[in-house]
Amino acid sequence: MLITRKMDYGLRIMMSLGLRAGDRVSGADLADAAEVSRGFALKIVRQLAQAGLVLARRGVGGGVDLARDPAQITLYEILDASGSVRPINQCIAEPRLCDRSNACAAHRLLRPIQEKIDHELKSITLADLVAKQRTLNATSQKA
Repeated sequence: MLITRKMDYGLRIMMSLGLRAGDRVSGADLADAAEVSRGFALKIVRQLAQAGLVLARRGVGGGVDLARDPAQITLYEILDASGSVRPINQCIAEPRLCDRSNACAAHRLLRPIQEKIDHELKSITLADLVAKQRTLNATSQKA
C-alpha cells in the first residue's frame, strides 16, 4: 500500500485537529500546521467532512473541528477519506478482474498480508497518534 502525499496531508490535518481536540480551527491555521497550501488543505478538509470525520463551517465563527472523538477515528478512515486506501495488489480488492486469482499463489499469499495491514490501520486511532505525537513533542523539548 502506498500512502500518497494527499493522504499524508489528510493525516497531518487530522493530527492538527486531534492535538487541539475541542477547538475549532481556521482553514488557514490548519494549512499552516500541516504545511499544505490553503487551497489544497481546504479540498482535503471537504473530503474529510464528506467522510464524517470533521465538521467544517464557513463564515464568521466558522472553522474546522473533529466530528467524533479521536478514539473513534481510525487511521484507516483518515487515509481512505484523504485518498482512498488501495490494496497491495488490485486482484485482492477485485479478484473477479483477474482470471488467475483462484489458482494464483501470489494472490493467496498477498491476501493475508493485506488483511494484516488493514487490521493494523483500523486498530490505530487518532487518539493513539495524538498521544504518540505529544510524547515526541515532550521528548524533543527536553533535548
